[in-house]
Amino acid sequence: VAATSRAAAAAAAASGSPDATTITAECRGGWGPYSRGIGEGIELRQARGRGAEEARRVAHRMAFGRELRASEAELVALRASEIDFGRTIRGLLEDVKECAKTGDKRGELKAGYRVLDLRERRKSVQNKTWRCLKRIEYFERVLEEP
Repeated sequence: VAATSRAAAAAAAASGSPDATTITAECRGGWGPYSRGIGEGIELRQARGRGAEEARRVAHRMAFGRELRASEAELVALRASEIDFGRTIRGLLEDVKECAKTGDKRGELKAGYRVLDLRERRKSVQNKTWRCLKRIEYFERVLEEP
């Protein structure tokens, strides 16, 4: 899972803004969502047989694993919304130009304000994406520790 999210981050950095299907495919890994819980339960029961400290360590690793998967899913959603904002902004910029050509000052102003609003919202999504990437890196580092 660590390599897939690193690959997703590298692909995102290299291409600028990948589409949501690319990110979704790269963030997937490991067991399916239903069998994942079964595997964690078996691992925890086996660790309990080895001692309380081992059981605590396994429980923490499973919790970090769940958080990692949730963060990767959040990253996919954030990237998709970032792509949608970009498309919408480009469309509105065309509307601004069209209104300017036709002399519709009120329509040009309205579209311009919508562009500014969407840029602010896109910037907020970009900040959330950055924080999500940092959180994923942290969980990967914790899970890589022995």
